[in-house]
Amino acid sequence: MSFKLFKKVVDQCVGNVDMISLHFMGESLMHKDVNKCIDYVKDVGIKAVLSTNATFLKNLKTTPSLTIINYFKKNPLVKEFAKKADKENALYVLQEVGKTRGVHQWGEGGEVFDETHCFDLWSKMAITWDGKVVPCCFFWDAQQVVGDVNKQSIMEAWNSREMQDFRKKHQKGLVKICKYCNKSANWRTALASEWNKEVSFYKNRGGQF
Repeated sequence: MSFKLFKKVVDQCVGNVDMISLHFMGESLMHKDVNKCIDYVKDVGIKAVLSTNATFLKNLKTTPSLTIINYFKKNPLVKEFAKKADKENALYVLQEVGKTRGVHQWGEGGEVFDETHCFDLWSKMAITWDGKVVPCCFFWDAQQVVGDVNKQSIMEAWNSREMQDFRKKHQKGLVKICKYCNKSANWRTALASEWNKEVSFYKNRGGQF
């Protein structure tokens, strides 16, 4: 995404959202303007969240509000980042790939608790690199587009006929992909509990969030 389009999106979010995640099924630290984007989000008063696999961690020159790192063992960049973040009282979560909390299972097995009441469809917006708005992060290849921030405002995309229709189909259980999503109501409750524990832990260490 160009910084011009990114700035346009962020400007419309001011006063409407608390947090922007600068990742969507890709490695954001490969983007030439990633540090500029992070700083801009923070400058307008919104929390900037970044998730990375740490391969290009050396490209991170600024400090997000929260950094989630899924890393492979013995990556020296992670240790260096942690030291820097500690000095700046920055909030971060380290998850080693292969450990219980370091691997996310997408759509594989597991009990489906409730596939008709997804929290994300009424609380988050997913935007691809070229400005297309999709129902959620599971539509990473934009096979279902509900808006386009190149042509629409954030609110127009959020309330578009396509998005409204998708929400209705979801509530009726007609969206197949929702049946295999691990973001069920019960899964979200558990995740929220873990999230609160993480935030409390790092705040107690002096981290700011």
